[in-house]
Amino acid sequence: RPRAIVARRRCDGIGAPTHGAKEEPAAFAVWAFAREPPFRPPKRRRCVRRAYCYFDNWAMVQQKRSFRCALAVGAFALAFIALNNSGKRFAVDIRVLDAASDQRLLFEAAKAIDEQSIAAARAEAARLEAQRLQERAEAEEDEAAQQSAARAAATLSTGAVKQPRGVPAPSVSYGEPAPAPPPPPPPPPPPPPPPPPPVRKTPGGYIMPQQGEEVILPEGDPMLNCQYEFPNAQSSRPGAPCIPPTTIWPYKDNTAWKVDLGERILRAVTPYSFIKEDLCDGWDMFGDQTWCRKAFKGKGVSGFSFGIEERDLYSEYLSAHYRIPMRLYDCFQGPESSPPIAGRAKNATGSCKNVGGHCYEAPYWPFRVCLGAKKEMIEGRRFDTLTNHLAGFGPLSTHVKIDVEGSEWTVLDMLTKNDADQAKIRTLDMELHFGFHASSEKAFDSWDMERRIEREVRIVEALRRKFYVTGTTLEVYRQGWLPEQDCPQQQCDEPIVHLAGGFSPRMFAISFVNKRIVDPDGKFESKEIEEDGASAARAPAPSPAAPPTLETDAASQDTSAAASPDTSAQPTYGFYLHVFDAPAAVIHQVRQVKKHFPTSPIYVMSDGGTRFDKLCEKEGCIFKLCPPANDRWHPWPFLHRLHEGAKALGTDYVIMLEPDNTIHGPIKRHPKADAGGLPVKDRKFGYREFAEKTAQKRKPGYKWTDRAMGAGLAGGAYFRTAAILDAFSDESVAEFDWNYIADKATKEVYSSDFAMQYLLAARGYEIEPWDDCAQMDKDKDKVHSGAQDAAFRHYCSCYPGGKPTYNLQVQAGDRNLFSPQLAKHSAQNSVCQICYNYTKYIKDWGSTECTNQYDTHYSELILKRYFPDGKYPQMR
Repeated sequence: RPRAIVARRRCDGIGAPTHGAKEEPAAFAVWAFAREPPFRPPKRRRCVRRAYCYFDNWAMVQQKRSFRCALAVGAFALAFIALNNSGKRFAVDIRVLDAASDQRLLFEAAKAIDEQSIAAARAEAARLEAQRLQERAEAEEDEAAQQSAARAAATLSTGAVKQPRGVPAPSVSYGEPAPAPPPPPPPPPPPPPPPPPPVRKTPGGYIMPQQGEEVILPEGDPMLNCQYEFPNAQSSRPGAPCIPPTTIWPYKDNTAWKVDLGERILRAVTPYSFIKEDLCDGWDMFGDQTWCRKAFKGKGVSGFSFGIEERDLYSEYLSAHYRIPMRLYDCFQGPESSPPIAGRAKNATGSCKNVGGHCYEAPYWPFRVCLGAKKEMIEGRRFDTLTNHLAGFGPLSTHVKIDVEGSEWTVLDMLTKNDADQAKIRTLDMELHFGFHASSEKAFDSWDMERRIEREVRIVEALRRKFYVTGTTLEVYRQGWLPEQDCPQQQCDEPIVHLAGGFSPRMFAISFVNKRIVDPDGKFESKEIEEDGASAARAPAPSPAAPPTLETDAASQDTSAAASPDTSAQPTYGFYLHVFDAPAAVIHQVRQVKKHFPTSPIYVMSDGGTRFDKLCEKEGCIFKLCPPANDRWHPWPFLHRLHEGAKALGTDYVIMLEPDNTIHGPIKRHPKADAGGLPVKDRKFGYREFAEKTAQKRKPGYKWTDRAMGAGLAGGAYFRTAAILDAFSDESVAEFDWNYIADKATKEVYSSDFAMQYLLAARGYEIEPWDDCAQMDKDKDKVHSGAQDAAFRHYCSCYPGGKPTYNLQVQAGDRNLFSPQLAKHSAQNSVCQICYNYTKYIKDWGSTECTNQYDTHYSELILKRYFPDGKYPQMR
């Protein structure tokens, strides 16, 4: 804190403080102010003089509080003098003044002063101080040298050199110059500079500057030298957004998770480099939208605009330029202030050339309904789902705009899990609102903000599976963000989410186009994988883990055979239970999952068998009853159902369980591949070159190895959710040539274990045997394959005493947790092979629910080989 070191003397307002004032810049500033009459405000004269006097007694300064006055006046004086180019005369170390006890007064006094001039004065003061120190050091060296030379000369002239006893005097040769005096001892080396403070980084590896510090992005970050492609376009813009960082961190805080999630948002909404103007037949940039013109060449197309407020320029533009009939939705906007909602806007005029605002050349229909997670009334307003709105529309038949002020997230989450709805949308335009609290999202109000935003980021990432980003408004918003003006003193509150460079992408508009519009053949899939990998590589490496302690070093020497849980990575797991009957086994299995994986979601799918909806109501799982299809032998319904379960679970990995699996503890060997299952020795699949050739279109050089074939994808197997959503999608299953393999090999290709291996390999995914899934055989206690301490066990029919879970009995208190098979399901005989019929499935059950939406047929060769009498089985 400042010290009262002004010389003890009377206050006359004229004399300068003594040498001590150079260590007390506030006192020197006050004196400078008093000595310059043109700059002295009359009302402050008494304040200045009194403060100067009281500096002689620090206790009086504190008691009278005059130092506050002196500090404020002194700061103003320094800034004023610096502006008048008098910095050399009154050079002081302003940095010391900044550290004084009351910075608020300092900044209030100098708030009208140009910041650059103050910075220049500080730099000049630092330079002069360094120069003064250097001059003083040189003067001291010269003075020491002169004194040494004088002593030597005096000694030679008098000859009075006193020698120690017993030491002869040195001989002196007169007429010769005297020997030079010994040089003075070298000054002690300066103390080493203090070590720089440690660089703080986020878990994602981004540097975290603190308040007022310089912003540093990692080398190779695309934002360091990016250029605006359309700098004057005041609309959404195509291409990768250019968002240069601010120079100085403008916020009072910097939170790691906000940075990492902000950077994930940016990566998720950055278009691929191949989404160019020529690929889209040109851009149409209007307001919050960047449209791919190729998307507007369809016929029989309709538009949906959710959230129109008083006027909706989106729907007016589509109506005027592309003659698209529009459906308009808003339950918050009253008809008295919105002509479209009231039906007063010009409707189907054919031309709006000579008409003012609110005009539609094509028909429009208004609805006082909002978009929501389900059909319901909330606070007196009607909400309905996107699925219900799109019902009856075919593939690539709609344009959709969503601007619902934070109510979009559950709607979008449901959309990403509904391939049929996604296939209906040509373009998807919306405004994203991260971390908003909307009435239709109240189910997530109890979540902390990090968890809420992470969920919302995952939803945006999932949209990239079926859509390409064409543009955003991020660049325009960045150009309007001026932290140097808005936060000149770096005192702004930290936004709810932001980039490493400071900009906040909390709210912006984004445009998508369906991939089938610009890439109907899927030829860009390999480029997507390549760019996604490059984007991940550009991200900084995660922060290194803390060095091991003595305890961890000791633990690393443990040589016991049992593996310990891997805590270095903690992916999330969801459990997909494929069931038909065995209620005691299913109830036991659900409870075992909850015991060993208490935070993992559970999805129970019954293949037209026993109903477990009451069990899931009690235990908190998801239950889905599907029509009977013996799906274990028919990949079209089996893989579709697993695909839907994975979407509902929303975890990193899905563990598939069957009722005969037992659970023995947490996972000790976390997955390293895209799929893994119980080790099967010496198993091989035929026609691997067919799968490899297909995969190499997406992943050059891919090999379906013998080791991968040795993974049994039965109960207890794991699957990366991203692999399920791609390889087991309706499109991927329909594109695979099942008959080619079946014709050349056997019908086993249709069984689930074989079918999943072929599909994953054909899409270029890595598969491995997994020791955390063990096979039990004829030995009751010793595993046949896998690890003895595996988390999951799978049993053969040869197991002594039968499969353990099938010997369980339903407890009396659990009899109300399940219901018998529906009568219409029991009337069907689904226990058959090569008997799936797409047309009959729709006829029997009324829709494609729980099965692939694309038709399929067995080859004549297959049918003749297995049914030579021509009597083909059907589910009946």
